[in-house]
Amino acid sequence: TDCTNHGEVSMTGTHASGGSDTTAGCGAAGNPCLGGVVGQAGNKLGLGDIVSGCVNHGKINLNVSMRPSNKTEFQLGGVIGLTNVDVKDCHNYGEIDMKTGMYRTYLGGAIGRLYQSGTVVENVTNNRSIELTVGKSQCYIGGITGYAAGSNSITNVTNEANITVNEGHQTNGNSYIGAVVGQAGSGTTVSDAVCAGSIRI
Repeated sequence: TDCTNHGEVSMTGTHASGGSDTTAGCGAAGNPCLGGVVGQAGNKLGLGDIVSGCVNHGKINLNVSMRPSNKTEFQLGGVIGLTNVDVKDCHNYGEIDMKTGMYRTYLGGAIGRLYQSGTVVENVTNNRSIELTVGKSQCYIGGITGYAAGSNSITNVTNEANITVNEGHQTNGNSYIGAVVGQAGSGTTVSDAVCAGSIRI
């Protein structure tokens, strides 16, 4: 609650097969998570049921690769990489520059991936540009969140940033890109959303 980051967040290198060789937050099954404030927020870490008042001002710069055959997923968000808890009053003011060859990529201006139903996202904004350069990766990219699984509520959110995707973003199956949400589960609702940025592919 009420956490602010002003420093640059960066990760470079090659992700190892079958696990993570990084220390910047690892999700289940060795899938890395990176956020401007929090890498992963969820019940397994005992963080309670809400992340609130968190703000990122630092640039996020990531350049990580691995063999697509390893089927590793990467979650990156301006504030939170991966979460299954409520996110309220959180804002990203840091530019995101991501270069990756991961099997699957979840990238959001504020939240990389909502991985379970029942999450509320409220009063969340992204104010800086997102640029993704990929090769052989299936991508989920959104101005607020890249992916929202199942049934969630996303309300009163604003994306003022441009989204740019370079190179072969469809070389490993379908990719999903949206001004607010890249892909949402059938029960997820989006309301009172404002989008002022452009999408370039």
